[in-house]
Amino acid sequence: MALRPLALELPDTAFGLASVGANTGELFADELRSVRRAVAGRQAEFATGRGLAHRAMMALGHPARAILRASDRAPIWPSGLTGSLSHCRHYAVAAVSRSLPAIGVDIECLHRLSPRTHAAVFTPCERSRVREEPEATAVFSAKEAVFKAIQPLTRTNPGFLDAEIELDLGGGRFRVAYVGSDTATRCMNDLRGAVAVDAGHVLTLAWLTPA
Repeated sequence: MALRPLALELPDTAFGLASVGANTGELFADELRSVRRAVAGRQAEFATGRGLAHRAMMALGHPARAILRASDRAPIWPSGLTGSLSHCRHYAVAAVSRSLPAIGVDIECLHRLSPRTHAAVFTPCERSRVREEPEATAVFSAKEAVFKAIQPLTRTNPGFLDAEIELDLGGGRFRVAYVGSDTATRCMNDLRGAVAVDAGHVLTLAWLTPA
């Protein structure tokens, strides 16, 4: 998986990517308890992502801390940090920052969506532009990254048709426009986005720069 578009000069931000099941470090007892009843595959995804996040914290000069889950299963980041986690069948990824107000990351296998679902996920404008892979999965992934970035700020859960993505795959970038009616969620218009594609996966990152 190419990380080139995500190797940006983002202030005080660290990234990690590893194969699911890779040894990325020991988990905290509270983290282990939260997935003790999960199937082995889910435990591997969880452990890899948390381990990457712990490493990212330390790379930023913070001690590794347990990342627990809120009632909606979103990760709870230690005070002074923002972050995001994602995984697909093959990879887990973590992004952690000590200066960005918001950050969201997502990784997907190509062909993530059936064409039958496009009308529920893509706006009419997006459907006119998205005709094949990797664009379809990249737009879906970008929306996931955007939603993860804004959720801690707005506590809202916009629908897929509330966000419209304009891809620049050649430049490794995307733009997002909010096309819904919730004033609080319009902050997604201020996000910036990066996208990376390889032979089988799409990786996206959305972030808000400090005011």
